[in-house]
Amino acid sequence: MKTLTIANQTFTPADIVTRFTAAQDSPETMGIQLAGDIGNLLRNTVTTFAHVVQATPVKLAAKNKARNILKLSTTNVMLSSSHATYQNAVKNSATKQGSDQQKVEDFKPQETWFTRDEKCAALAVSKKNGLPVLVYMIFPNPVNTGKRYYIDADTDQIMSIEDVTALMTPSEAKKVLEPSTVHHNKKHDIEHTVSTRAVYLHNVIKVIANKQTVDNY
Repeated sequence: MKTLTIANQTFTPADIVTRFTAAQDSPETMGIQLAGDIGNLLRNTVTTFAHVVQATPVKLAAKNKARNILKLSTTNVMLSSSHATYQNAVKNSATKQGSDQQKVEDFKPQETWFTRDEKCAALAVSKKNGLPVLVYMIFPNPVNTGKRYYIDADTDQIMSIEDVTALMTPSEAKKVLEPSTVHHNKKHDIEHTVSTRAVYLHNVIKVIANKQTVDNY
């Protein structure tokens, strides 16, 4: 069986599927454990770059919802314990993009589907189900996505990106095949290159930062 090497660790597709399935069955337990570890990792750090390895469900078109496909990926991201980091990063990027300076100054982050931890902005809790969430930034743009593999969780088979996007809606497929490098914030009418991602912590396998590794495998 073909193996996958990601973040200097080798897996088989079956390994990843087993771990992915366990995470979907016990999301709260696996998420809470990793949240504590990441909080300790960032305890004395305001902002740091990190590698995040994750196995997340792929959003498919309604007619293909019976398929069970996951994405295994590693991404170079920015983690921050400070709530001001994202706002400042967007303002700095918007200024570089030539946005109107008054509109840049007026920018404030919009309400989201999660609530950030008061002490660590990289950690959050979903408003929908109370599950722990990791929030990170891809900066300056989301094109540098690192490695990614797609696996059919029902057959343990690796799939091509073309086969997977054919099962998505056209809009979701376009996000994968043509990721945006510049974002337009309609509310404040500014453009910037800061991408925020939020992922359930039970889907995060490993975080490497500050010469430390926290593992949820």
